[in-house]
Amino acid sequence: MECRLKAGAPQKLTESIMTTSWLNEMAATKDYFTLKVALSPCYAGYRAFATALAGNPHSVKDSTLNPYWCWVEAYLSEEYGQAAVSNLGTWRLLPPVRIIEIHK
Repeated sequence: MECRLKAGAPQKLTESIMTTSWLNEMAATKDYFTLKVALSPCYAGYRAFATALAGNPHSVKDSTLNPYWCWVEAYLSEEYGQAAVSNLGTWRLLPPVRIIEIHK
């Protein structure tokens, strides 16, 4: 699925850029499990937001009218759902002491 923003769509917010920079730093300087844990809120949050938007009768569910709807559809996909469940399952693989280390 190709998702492109139309001309005039809002620019990236500072918070989004900061989050992306932080995730890039995690990927470059930490281990695999730390990155998976860092991504967990993204996986869970995007899926939850997409589900809420899809169930909202006021959502504009047409990609020609809502440039972000194709992203919502991607987060609702079976493939993304499986990735989210897999990512969140990472927490069960980590001993509590490792979780504490990651959050320092």
